[in-house]
Amino acid sequence: MRWSRLKARIEERFAPNLHGRVEIFVTRYRAAHDQAGEAFILVDSERIASMGEIAYWRHRLTLERRLQQERGCADWRDPAQAGGYRAAAHEAQRTARDNEVYSDAEVKDALFASLSLSIDAALASEDPIMRAFALLDRRLGKRRLAALDVSQDTALARRFHALRCDAEGLRAPTISFAPDLRAPAADGQGASAASFDK
Repeated sequence: MRWSRLKARIEERFAPNLHGRVEIFVTRYRAAHDQAGEAFILVDSERIASMGEIAYWRHRLTLERRLQQERGCADWRDPAQAGGYRAAAHEAQRTARDNEVYSDAEVKDALFASLSLSIDAALASEDPIMRAFALLDRRLGKRRLAALDVSQDTALARRFHALRCDAEGLRAPTISFAPDLRAPAADGQGASAASFDK
């Protein structure tokens, strides 16, 4: 499915009082290696989240290399090190997700997969992006929205929950959101590449 159609289908699922306030964009940087891309989310014309391919891979590969060096398995060609090399790669991928660092491809995949899910399945999904966007879905009623506890969820989900509660005139937990659009530090720590306002 073309991005323009996917974007339209996702945004038309938003609650009526969020139409025009929340927008999703994807761009490609043609001069970048492999034309890397970025997905970003605007709320009231202000960028609140940015998920880019370059920042994702920088974060993930830094973690991966550090784990491989610490475990002495940096040479994938050595049969004795190959298993540890792959295990470090998988762990770095999980850690990137735990740190809320996503690529634009993960965003598009999650949004596409969410089109075929019920609201219950989307809210219960293991995918944090899918869960966050489910909070904006018009199929999620006000009573259920108000009863949801997102305190242990991702920064994006907490932001979307507060936004939707505010738009619906519901009392939402007070959450402070300060802009943090920095890329992750070279050591893999620091601000996430997802750059959610926290």
